[in-house]
Amino acid sequence: MIDQQRNGNVDGLKVPAKYSQLFDRLLAAHPGADQGAYVEGRWLCALVGARTRMRRDELVFGSVNLVTLSAAAVSPVLVAATAATTGTTNTRLTIAAVVCTLIAAIGAVLVQTLRPGIRWRLHRKLRDQLEAIGWAHLMELTSTPHATASDAAPQTSDSTTSSETVTDPWASFVANVERAILLHNTAAAEVAGVLGAKPGVELATTANEE
Repeated sequence: MIDQQRNGNVDGLKVPAKYSQLFDRLLAAHPGADQGAYVEGRWLCALVGARTRMRRDELVFGSVNLVTLSAAAVSPVLVAATAATTGTTNTRLTIAAVVCTLIAAIGAVLVQTLRPGIRWRLHRKLRDQLEAIGWAHLMELTSTPHATASDAAPQTSDSTTSSETVTDPWASFVANVERAILLHNTAAAEVAGVLGAKPGVELATTANEE
């Protein structure tokens, strides 16, 4: 239970109540130590990490856009005002217009280079996918009983009857989680490459890196 073990935190990040409840249900469905460690150390950490980075990038994106648009809107007004003034007032208005123009230009450059909007959408997509994978896995476990691969009857090479492929819900859950993280890392690495940064920085790590 996250609330009891880590006071609602995982890897120093705050875990929302809805994720904590989902985690508890997944943990109850998989009491094994290895499975529990994967659910917490891989799925939950990636989910909470994606949510945290999404909110950070959303704040940066919104703040930069707000400042940029405000400066761009004020700058023409100041330029027009300088034409109707003289002396010290004219000088101050001219300086203010130049500053607003620079702020708008710098903000536009930051949006294009840092791409907080793209990062925000990538992290939001990963968060939504991981949450959906968790709920879908619980629904799969509670809907109809599934046989695991070890429960499947051995098939002989000369068998003439075709059998349905046995799907292990846990293996499917792990595969879906890893696929979502891999696709996210690939897309985010492309963005990092465009920015000239090292691919994979601040992204959800792969299973081999843990």
